[in-house]
Amino acid sequence: MTTTARRRTIAALGALGLTAGLAVAAPATADAAPAAPATQATGCTTGTVPAPFQGRPTTLKAGQPAGYWIWHDKVGWHVAATHATKQRQVFTGVVRASGTMRATGVRLEHGRNGDTWVIGPKRHTLTFRFTNFGGLDALRIGADCSATMSFTLYADGTKVAPSQIHLGSTAVAATANPVVMTRIPAA
Repeated sequence: MTTTARRRTIAALGALGLTAGLAVAAPATADAAPAAPATQATGCTTGTVPAPFQGRPTTLKAGQPAGYWIWHDKVGWHVAATHATKQRQVFTGVVRASGTMRATGVRLEHGRNGDTWVIGPKRHTLTFRFTNFGGLDALRIGADCSATMSFTLYADGTKVAPSQIHLGSTAVAATANPVVMTRIPAA
């Protein structure tokens, strides 16, 4: 393992400790949005992702008011964060999936104020930490047709309000934090 990879792993494990401690106080029991018909067939035997989660938000761009954007598309799940100033704001979260996960960073910074993520040993839990200065930080998450997904989200150590969590192409506000997605079973 290279020195850079080792440092990234150590930093990610630090983020795991921070977000895991925060997640204990955040039970994942509320649904993110009312049940709605699905708009995209996925071919998953576990069902289809509900319509409110489908598609990249058309309004998503760096520098918007502080919040998260979550969506699902043909390549998987995405979680992004930004805020409106150039001042430092730290976004952390825990993503849980009934299936196994893998992730790729999108627009993430490295170094002292770097962004980190780590997937737990059984690949059902992902924790992340984005140090944001008004840009757009994001993860692309593959979750192998997980029947359920939950996203517990924080900004500067405080659980964000559901109104700061935007779902799918229309950026509809979540109804709870954590945001919980349950696939619609095939008919």
